[in-house]
Amino acid sequence: MQGQWQLFLPHHKHVGGVGPKVLQSTRAGYRISFADRVPSLICTKSAMKFELTDDGLLRTHGVLATAFGLQLGLAPRASHDLFMGSSAATTPFYRPVVRSLGMVTGGLGAMSLAVSAADNSVAAKKNALKVVGGVLLLSVASDIVDMTQESARRPTAVPISAINATLGALCLWQSSRKAKSG
Repeated sequence: MQGQWQLFLPHHKHVGGVGPKVLQSTRAGYRISFADRVPSLICTKSAMKFELTDDGLLRTHGVLATAFGLQLGLAPRASHDLFMGSSAATTPFYRPVVRSLGMVTGGLGAMSLAVSAADNSVAAKKNALKVVGGVLLLSVASDIVDMTQESARRPTAVPISAINATLGALCLWQSSRKAKSG
């Protein structure tokens, strides 16, 4: 039988439950003890910090672009209908073009993953970020033109454009930052 547990937070706040557990404030962060079943877990405050890195942005782009490229390549008709919607009747579908777009998009994503995983120079990663940022922002401009001409579905194009604009701007901003020493 397990007894009631107590969670002690800073400032003596108390929360009850099952099984003995304690949250202790330490200098590095917080320590959570789970009786004798699970060893203590320390969650440091620095582990919760969000930091933009060249590799992190390249990996994010790599995963998103590769997944999008696979979608275009494996399901070209469904992708066309998803992005073109009611204008699909007036926007011609041509499978080789959609598949080629998928290969190029997936290839750019794979390149980002490869550059982020390699021990390249800082300059190579900064240049890759510039290319990725530029391509993403050009994609946003193309989406805006398509939306104004009503050849793209706004419910699909707006969130994709927002993601591309944010990631593209972050890539360009990160490419201009000096590398941290140490």
